[in-house]
Amino acid sequence: MTTDTVTAAVSEAVRALRAERGWSLDALADRADVSRGVLIGIEQRRTNPSLGTLVRIAEALGVGVARLVEADPQPPVRVTEPDGGTELWRDGGSAARLLTGSDRRHHLELWTWTLAPGGERRSEAHLAGTEELLHVQSGELLLDVAGVQHRVPAGGGAVFAADRPHAYRNGGDEPVRFTMTVVQPDG
Repeated sequence: MTTDTVTAAVSEAVRALRAERGWSLDALADRADVSRGVLIGIEQRRTNPSLGTLVRIAEALGVGVARLVEADPQPPVRVTEPDGGTELWRDGGSAARLLTGSDRRHHLELWTWTLAPGGERRSEAHLAGTEELLHVQSGELLLDVAGVQHRVPAGGGAVFAADRPHAYRNGGDEPVRFTMTVVQPDG
């Protein structure tokens, strides 16, 4: 999926979901804690929002991030090819790719992440009740949840309440690769 395709999908989804709820741009801006100008840029396909902005907008709308970036309507079965999904951020050798998600009951998202040596990604607290489950395929992940650091080695996993600030770090010399599932209650 290209950046232009993602930008178009986000634009259409935000506009449609906002209209479905009968919200003005100002109402969504207030609920998502983003500026009206940012929303206008998104809806007019002039800007590609950051992951943090996407999360705040998705939470305000009561949907998962996957709902905002999907270009096609949800078929009964969705298969993601090995290089499929949507890359939502890249910084040097680090990246996060949303593989798939569902909004049928709770909002579910499946991600694959790579953190380059020295790479770090911080996240604001998600909606109350949100959990993240992760499995480290290679390297050692340093997971910081509410200021407490946890080491998750290759082959290991973790589950945590993501409704508090958290961060993912690679303190090693090799890339860290992990898969993460985000489970967000209906908002």
